[in-house]
Amino acid sequence: MESKPLMIIIAGVVGGLGAWVWARTVGPDPLISETIFAVPAYMFLGGIAGYLGVYLIAKTDPAQTGHAIAFSLACGIFWGPVISGAEAVVNRAQVEQKAQALAVQQVGLVRAQGELSAQAQALQQELARATARATELDRAHRILLEQAQGGADGSRPTVRARLDELDTARVRTELQASAANVERLHRQLDRIVVER
Repeated sequence: MESKPLMIIIAGVVGGLGAWVWARTVGPDPLISETIFAVPAYMFLGGIAGYLGVYLIAKTDPAQTGHAIAFSLACGIFWGPVISGAEAVVNRAQVEQKAQALAVQQVGLVRAQGELSAQAQALQQELARATARATELDRAHRILLEQAQGGADGSRPTVRARLDELDTARVRTELQASAANVERLHRQLDRIVVER
């Protein structure tokens, strides 16, 4: 261990001893009544408070040795609030980390929602094209049926052959698959919105 951190800890230990002397003379009474246990406990807590106060709470520049030692001595004397403050600093850092993680998660959700929206729009366009194609095929089917029923006997096999070429069932299946994909994407979008 370097000499500056050691001096800062020693200053905190001296401050902890000062806190015990203060408690015995001015009050309130020390936390531990037996002196043999109270003095080391106060010195230990003062050393911890001095180190935490200088390096964690105040982030005092250790290059300013006199200032850092004086601050460590004060932290050792008032070790209770300093240790509570160090706990608050750690808790605040944890809350900030969780907030950052939540913000990253929110950005990911917004990005996923945008991607799903783009996919839904593409599928809706595909569905519109498939619907238009199915409508056109139905119209052609009707026209060919009318021609087959009203045409001469020689033209009927040709018309029937053209009708067989139209695969409206395949188009209907594609149309239903596109509609199912659009519905699935809408459910995913709704779920993302509810989770936000």
